[in-house]
Amino acid sequence: MGAVFALDVQVVGLEAFYHQAAFGSFLYNILNSHALDAMLGQGLSKRPSRLEAKGFLEGIKQAKVHLFPSLGLGESIRMEGRGIVGARLVVDQRGLHRVAFSAIFEGRGEGRSSMERFS
Repeated sequence: MGAVFALDVQVVGLEAFYHQAAFGSFLYNILNSHALDAMLGQGLSKRPSRLEAKGFLEGIKQAKVHLFPSLGLGESIRMEGRGIVGARLVVDQRGLHRVAFSAIFEGRGEGRSSMERFS
C-alpha cells in the first residue's frame, strides 16, 4: 500500500508500506509534507503522465543498494540511482517501509532532493 507523489509534471517521491494500517496512520503526515513542498513551488498546474510515474518506479528498481543494520529490528537498505535516492526497512525478509525521492528537483539542482528538509 502506498502512493507516488508529483509536483507539476515531475514525480518527486514514493511512500510504500507493507501494512495498510501503517500506511493509513502515516498518510496525514506524508500528505502534509508533500503539500508543504507544493506550497513552496511556483506555477504548479499540470499532472504527470503514467509514463512519468512508471519511469520513476523503474528508476527505483535500477538503483544501487547499500545494506546497513537497522537501529532496531531488521536491516536498512539505502538506495541511490540516476536521479533517485531512498531507503527501505526490511524485517524477516519482508519490506515494511520504502521511501524514495527524486534527487533532481527543479530549482534545487542535481543531487538535492525534497528529503533535504529532514537533514
